[in-house]
Amino acid sequence: MILELDHVVVAFFVMVRTSAFFMGLPYVVGQMIPKPVQTGFALLITILLLPFVPIEADPGMIQNYVGIIVLALNEVLIGLLMALTVRMVYYGLEVAGHVTSMEIGLVRNESLNPFGVQGSMISSVLFYFAIILSFATGLHYLVLDAFSQSFRLLPIGRPILAINNFDGFLEETSTIFLLGLLISAPFIALSLTINLVLAVLGKAAPKINVFMTSFAVRILAGVWLFVASITLLKSYILKYMYKTPENMLYFLEN
Repeated sequence: MILELDHVVVAFFVMVRTSAFFMGLPYVVGQMIPKPVQTGFALLITILLLPFVPIEADPGMIQNYVGIIVLALNEVLIGLLMALTVRMVYYGLEVAGHVTSMEIGLVRNESLNPFGVQGSMISSVLFYFAIILSFATGLHYLVLDAFSQSFRLLPIGRPILAINNFDGFLEETSTIFLLGLLISAPFIALSLTINLVLAVLGKAAPKINVFMTSFAVRILAGVWLFVASITLLKSYILKYMYKTPENMLYFLEN
């Protein structure tokens, strides 16, 4: 078998886009997965996709270093754009976790989240819960399938500026705040109710230390509400996660 130069060039650009995509993918990002494993995943996906990848690059660009660098940067941007689309839901969960932690009094209870930075414990719980739901429902297969179709919608060599749906991508970023608000809304209402009840109790019984009592009441009520609303949280997460593969392809249309 003779390995032609065109095959090597195509494999390189496929690997660049795939590596950029896996660099931002929530399933394999952060300190949970070793770097060699992430590289192995990207290499495996590259080998599987290589026979089906079209290329539109000008042969003249590929024959010089500047053209190769420009095309490589273009593939990196495409991969990161698709990875960011997947991570929008997880950013929304991080917002929801921070707001919820503030409302139920767990602001100081921080943990190391999968992205390798300090975050609230509720954010980490929601992150792992979303990862479990993704694998349990087979959503990761849909994400990988959408990524494979990206080479058909935006072949190697076609500039990312050819995409016409950047406005739709910017509008979709509102998902981060909308999902965070939907998930944290019950806890905001709970915190307001507890404040009102304790304010009335403080007036009725001035000897009770309402300030110190509020911490324990807020935490216990917040944890109970979190467990009781787990089904509601699941429905919100799945609703937006199932839109992810469709959005990945929609943003690449030109």
